Amino acid sequence: MASPVKSHTHERSKTAESLRRYPHWLAWSTCALLVGGLLQGAFFLDRYTQSDAFCGQTCHSSMAPQNAAHLAGSHADTPCVGCHVGKGLSGHLRAKVRGIEHVVSQLSGNYARPIRVTDTQQRVPDDRCLTCHSLSKIPEARQLQVPRYLYDRANSAWQVSLTLHIGAYRTRPDPVRGIMWHMAEPGRVRFATPDPTTQTIPWVQVLRTDGSTTTYVARATSLSPIALEQLPRRSMTCADCHNRIGHDLPHPDAVLDRALFNGQLATSLRSVKRRVGQAVAEQPAARHEALDLLQDALAQPDQNPDAPTAKFSRSNANLALVLARNLVATAVYPHLGVEFATYPSHVGHRFSLGCFRCHDGAHFDAAGKAIANDCATTCHTAPRLAPIDPTAREVTEPWHPWHVPALVPAVAGHDRLSCADCHGAGLVPKLSCEDCHHPPGL
Repeated sequence: MASPVKSHTHERSKTAESLRRYPHWLAWSTCALLVGGLLQGAFFLDRYTQSDAFCGQTCHSSMAPQNAAHLAGSHADTPCVGCHVGKGLSGHLRAKVRGIEHVVSQLSGNYARPIRVTDTQQRVPDDRCLTCHSLSKIPEARQLQVPRYLYDRANSAWQVSLTLHIGAYRTRPDPVRGIMWHMAEPGRVRFATPDPTTQTIPWVQVLRTDGSTTTYVARATSLSPIALEQLPRRSMTCADCHNRIGHDLPHPDAVLDRALFNGQLATSLRSVKRRVGQAVAEQPAARHEALDLLQDALAQPDQNPDAPTAKFSRSNANLALVLARNLVATAVYPHLGVEFATYPSHVGHRFSLGCFRCHDGAHFDAAGKAIANDCATTCHTAPRLAPIDPTAREVTEPWHPWHVPALVPAVAGHDRLSCADCHGAGLVPKLSCEDCHHPPGL
């Protein structure tokens, strides 16, 4: 039989041994919980930093215009990282490393106003676009019927009809091609520019199917041949034309046309398009006052003789004022230096140079031949203008300073004008000689 003393001593030794082991078990358990919690937190933090809320509000609040345009655009369902972050772990890590610089700029407030993206940031690689868009599924042609309203008292309704040549017509002989010919075989078009926004392109080179190349140089460039030769060359990508596809800020002229067509603006309000367009296009210092005066100006009975009552006129005027204020709120950010014309879109050529950066008829090869720019075959058919209402009387009075379309207007100096010179973003189009010449003829 064991001695009571020995038994007691044995129990105390077992208790001491357990106490010596307990801290190690606790420490390892605590470390495991901490590591697990950190990994889980890092996972959720990483997922959050890839969300649109983080990109557009938390981290890049200085890019509020881009975020608002993205949410209202056709790519609203596409997450920011879908275009701006590369595929795989390497693309993810590169984006995180680049993001450190953005975080520092955001926290310090040391960033440009307006923000100008660098060349590397702007050029989204084609493979990210082709993830959703297949060149083989692009139609060869598309019929467009665009409602247009004139800046006259009656807000005359018109429709511009044309056919866009989109696909790269593989069944037709070269050079009959569509717009997407530029991307049918990547690398076929190269260009060089000293302008980071690519608004000015003085040098273009086209690689032909037989292996030959043709180089075009802008007639008006001030760069010497040596300076042109030193410019970096780059192949044309989707983003060189679709530069604002995910962040296209609304243009007043297009928004007003759509509002009049959809009935948001009453065409019975005399000169409503011109009045709203002029109010939102005012200089920032005078814009608020112009908007304050807009409602009263539109609701005047003498401006709306067809309105049955003043109350009816006042209601429509109020809707016009709301539209004007919303238009300014979604496209103008004074504290960030953003106005309607700050970020031009290169698609088309109505509100900015766009296609005319190269297809302006002023880029010539060594033989003196220009890059094609006729309005009937190159990119689309000749635009046809007609009243929206087929029963309406055909208007024969001139509505444009010169006949449209006209490749070279018969006025000295006007051969250097493009559509964007008069239809520039945020501006009411020039409707008479006096709008440009003060006094007329100068």
